[in-house]
This record gives sequence, structure tokens and C-alpha cells, in this order.
Amino acid sequence: LVYVSSVNRFHHPLSVIMLNNGKPVLCEKAYGKNTKETKDIIELAKSKKIFFMEAMWSNFFPAYKHIKQEIDSGTIGKIRYLDVAFLVDIFSKEDISQGHVGGGGLLEIGVYTIWLANFIFRQKPETITAFGTIAGTGTDLSANIILTYKDGARASLSFNTTLAGRTDAYIYGTEGKIYIHPPFWCTDKIAVNGEEREFPLPKSDAKYTYVHSCGLAYEAEDVRQYFEKGKSLITSDTL
Repeated sequence: LVYVSSVNRFHHPLSVIMLNNGKPVLCEKAYGKNTKETKDIIELAKSKKIFFMEAMWSNFFPAYKHIKQEIDSGTIGKIRYLDVAFLVDIFSKEDISQGHVGGGGLLEIGVYTIWLANFIFRQKPETITAFGTIAGTGTDLSANIILTYKDGARASLSFNTTLAGRTDAYIYGTEGKIYIHPPFWCTDKIAVNGEEREFPLPKSDAKYTYVHSCGLAYEAEDVRQYFEKGKSLITSDTL
């Protein structure tokens, strides 16, 4: 198994090289900068019958497995609204501000807000309304996105790479709500109808650059189990 963890612009070419050489691939998000690149990789993996998975680590956190259970059991009723924000001052970093390395807010952090909407609603939105700000480098600084669904439910997604602010999420249902504590994309704490629930992260003495990075162990373990159990997956069933 090859784990592709380069800057964004190399995700697609490195994944293609590995798949063409018969190697299963776990590729960091986003595995393509556009629709063409993502379709290319999926079609290649399918044609060669080789495992490929986008490394959206949030999927594997115990807190999110619990959130799914609560939603499926109807604890907060029918989901009507999602409010999620990812506001962090990181635009000065070259891999964020420069388009030639696949930078920009959407690919770097906005993707997490979109992932959460997909995770919660599990359907394509009927309408998408978005507005944002583009930097002089041509990359996106920020955006606000409204998604509406066929049953009238709505999601409000916000991301910003130039200021520090909210990094949490609220899920509202007809019978209650779930609050996802910061950082929502790798949280270890949620509140279900006001009741706090904690999910301790794996213990580690390692030094990390980013918050809760020890949680990458959840994703690694899941992939290991796929191979140990002999599953012949082409793409992950978590996406």
C-alpha cells in the first residue's frame, strides 16, 4: 500500500503512477484538483481492480461513528439544517496561497465542510449557491455555500483562510440537535441534545504539526483491516 501525502498538485500524478504499477493507494484529500482528475483515478482503479481510497480521515473518528448511530436511530429526528464553519488564518502558507501547487481554501479546508454535508445528508443537493473571495494569486480565500435538498433541508458551509474563528458544527433535527466541538473535522467531543460525550484520542508521545493528528491512526487501522480480511475493494465504502 502506498500513502500519497504530497502537496495537492501531486496527488493525481502520483496516484496514477502507483496504480499503473499495481500498487494499492491511500491518497490524501483532495485526490484531484478537478472533476477530470478525480474521474481519471476512479476509472483507472476500477479498470485495474486495485484498491484506491481518498484519505478523508474524519470518516474514521469514533465521534463520527457515534454521530451516524444517533442520526440513524432517530435521536434528533429528521435532519433539517447543518451549520458548519472552518475559519483559520493560514493563507500565508505557500501551499495554500499558490495555485501552481494546488493551493486554495476549497481544496485545503473547504473540502471538510462539504464532506460533512455529504456525511450528514447522504444525498446530492438540489441547488448549490456559493460566493467567495479570490486572491491576486488566483486562489480562493474564502467562501460561503448554501446547499438545499429535495426534502427542504439545508446546509450552510463557511470556510476562510485569512481569519481565525469558528471551527465547529451544529446538526439540527426535528427532535433535537448535535453539537460537534472544535475541531469538527477531527473532533473528540460532541453534545447530543445537550449531553456531552467524549471519545479520547489514541495516546502518542509523537510531536505533531496539526491538531489531533494522532487520530490518523483510526484511518490507518481501518485500511489495515481491509487487507487483513482479504476484502477486494476498489474504492472505499466510506466515501
